[in-house]
Amino acid sequence: MWLTGLRDGPDADRIPTVPCPASGHPDPAERACASASEAPIATQVATAPPTGGGDRPDRVMLPGVVGRPHPASRAEKRLEAALRARHWAHGRAWNQPYRCGPLTGLRYLDLMWTVERVVVEVDGPEHRGAAHYEADRRRDAELVLDGFAVLRFTNDQVLDDVDAVASQIERGVEARREISEEE
Repeated sequence: MWLTGLRDGPDADRIPTVPCPASGHPDPAERACASASEAPIATQVATAPPTGGGDRPDRVMLPGVVGRPHPASRAEKRLEAALRARHWAHGRAWNQPYRCGPLTGLRYLDLMWTVERVVVEVDGPEHRGAAHYEADRRRDAELVLDGFAVLRFTNDQVLDDVDAVASQIERGVEARREISEEE
């Protein structure tokens, strides 16, 4: 849980605070992290580069990434390396379980942005077989009916031109962010 703002109230001192450089306000307690155990909290904050001039970031983005690429997938690892360097890619989750409804099976999604409702699947050669292809289409239909946009890429696409794949994912994620901002 992240709380922002100035300390006040009788129990406010029970919650440790860390400075947030993107806020433009000094640390309310006029101190840095009180102990080394608090230091990792501050490193979880990612900031967007400034777009309106000056050196203060425009917004704080949390979280950076959940989960990790499949250890046996070179393509997923390569995609993560490319996404790590892009400020828009915050909020992604790798290989997390998802269930569309109470009567559907548990699915592990390669990569998703939960808030934006975007799923990215990176398919190896086994997905070319009839059984995998059919199962993938059924799963895509369930996800679309549940409000997700599903983007599929082959391992070869990711390994041959990861920047093009990342650009397409960016278009999908940013389009969903624009829609949610309009609502």
